[in-house]
Amino acid sequence: MKDIFDDRHYVIFQTSELYLVDFRQVNEDSIHTVRKSLDLNEVVLKWESLNGVPEFIDKLTTLVGIYNHSEILKIMASLEWQNDLF
Repeated sequence: MKDIFDDRHYVIFQTSELYLVDFRQVNEDSIHTVRKSLDLNEVVLKWESLNGVPEFIDKLTTLVGIYNHSEILKIMASLEWQNDLF
């Protein structure tokens, strides 16, 4: 059975390159709706692969990686992305 996240992909890159993002090609609306790492140095964006890879991805020089849903969940659970409240 196909999961609703099977066609979703994520990218992590440096906040300094947010000006390159064409928000019409991703699920976020603006620089104000992107998820940022706790130190504010990195951001994550998501898009549906049915629409293809966003064109601006090739322009990112600080690209950390492109991930599927299960991979990004592991990354988002790290201390770089969330406080350890427990």
